[in-house]
Amino acid sequence: MTTFANPRASRPMTLRSFTAADVMTANPLAIEKQVPIQKAYAFLQFNELDAVPVADEHRRLVGIVSIASCAAWEEFSLRSSPHGFSREELDRTPVWEITSPIVESVRADASTHEVIDRLAERRARWIYIVNQRHELVGVVSMSDLIRHLTA
Repeated sequence: MTTFANPRASRPMTLRSFTAADVMTANPLAIEKQVPIQKAYAFLQFNELDAVPVADEHRRLVGIVSIASCAAWEEFSLRSSPHGFSREELDRTPVWEITSPIVESVRADASTHEVIDRLAERRARWIYIVNQRHELVGVVSMSDLIRHLTA
């Protein structure tokens, strides 16, 4: 006789035939590419995020910016300023200057199996979901997939 610690554990875990749109978290936080780096850095710190997608004025995904790249830029700005740093002299460099154009994304109609394969091959924690016009519409994280497995 087999016993399970969790009564739900006897049920097989499968993702059935879901699409990325079915399992995604819609309307993820994103930063417009013209936002100054300092504002992006503050946004990441406030929301306790490691990284955030960067989108253009039409919400098309153009890349990703990390808190580490914002911190490095701020440190560079402090060291390269001849008179030190003052809040009145904030650097207005747009975040797209330090944005990584390499960002994992799939279309909303992609299968969950494709999403899992892309996450596994890149060892990523999340993947961004775009529509036909490459506009950011969602994000799928490992926790989203686990939630659908156990539902």
